[in-house]
Amino acid sequence: MPTTFSSSCAADLPHSVCGGRVGGDPPTTAEAIVFIAKLGGYLARKSDGPPGTLVLWRGWKRLMDLVEGYDIATNNKTYG
Repeated sequence: MPTTFSSSCAADLPHSVCGGRVGGDPPTTAEAIVFIAKLGGYLARKSDGPPGTLVLWRGWKRLMDLVEGYDIATNNKTYG
């Protein structure tokens, strides 16, 4: 059984933001890493090596911004 990645993004964010997954099984760890790396600028071409820590960090920060914006937009959190 593959290891899976589960977050509010994988469960709730729209199809275009979560890499084409709405409902169903969460992405595997490898799929989640590539998705996060793509948010950080990784191109995922056939000849590219694995994503580095800087690209993953940039992608993680962007993902957290998207999740926070989604939470604000859906009134799951209150501010002020």
